Amino acid sequence: MGGWRHSMDKNDPDDRAFRRGSLGSMSPVRRKVRRVWSAIRGRCGNPKNRAFHYYGGRGISVCDRWNKFSKFLEDVGDPPGLGRRWSLDRIDNDGNYEPGNVRWATQTEQNDNRRMCIRIEIDGVCRTAHGWVRAGIAKVRACTITERIYDGMDPVAAVLTQNRTGIGEAQHSSKLTTEKIRELRGLHQTGESKGALARRYGVARSTVRRIVNREIWKQVA
Repeated sequence: MGGWRHSMDKNDPDDRAFRRGSLGSMSPVRRKVRRVWSAIRGRCGNPKNRAFHYYGGRGISVCDRWNKFSKFLEDVGDPPGLGRRWSLDRIDNDGNYEPGNVRWATQTEQNDNRRMCIRIEIDGVCRTAHGWVRAGIAKVRACTITERIYDGMDPVAAVLTQNRTGIGEAQHSSKLTTEKIRELRGLHQTGESKGALARRYGVARSTVRRIVNREIWKQVA
């Protein structure tokens, strides 16, 4: 990673405004993006930053491309707005600030992401669910691993167990009928957990989640 201090681009009007101390000339959304950019560079690259221990101190860095604010903005873009408390979330909490590993997220979405960052040790190596997928050891999605663990499966088994059918969620949901879909949604509304519903109907927990969120079987009222 390059030096943590601000790297200016004289051809970028936002960089010129920042150098003159005239952030007021930027839009409120753009000022927020600029503050976020400055904050992540500080906590990853400045040992005096009070959050450095949790970021730069454990090897998390900002990619060299994002030493320039204009490149950061080009890759990340503005948050969807100021009406909600958006912050820049790393999809893989063990990964760096770099293209493909960040997104604008609300606090609720960040909390959901933290569920994905359970660390699982296999043969002395400790990785997140995303890490085991990237390493090619896990042959299922990271969200499937996490859902298995929350349903009570042993974490190592959650990583190493292949998809039950090997042909994906579409076939899992094909065993359901319109009547069962209505019944499943009704039971969920009464408080039955997604894990319990998955066991009851013999489908993946992720399938239950998509059904109750009406991402699939949308035609069933």
